[in-house]
Amino acid sequence: MEAELDDEAKTIQFEVEVVKDGAIHKVIVDGKSGLVLQVALDDESKEGAEGHESENEAD
Repeated sequence: MEAELDDEAKTIQFEVEVVKDGAIHKVIVDGKSGLVLQVALDDESKEGAEGHESENEAD
């Protein structure tokens, strides 16, 4: 898991990486309100997540 302050945006935002079901997700959180602005599957975990899903389908 990793978190960092995003200073490229117009407002203060935190970018947090979390692991769910073996895949890494990037979560963007508004630094002032705490609202989740965006959740996306991290590019690095797409290949691993696809391989993991196909294993489950075979069972």
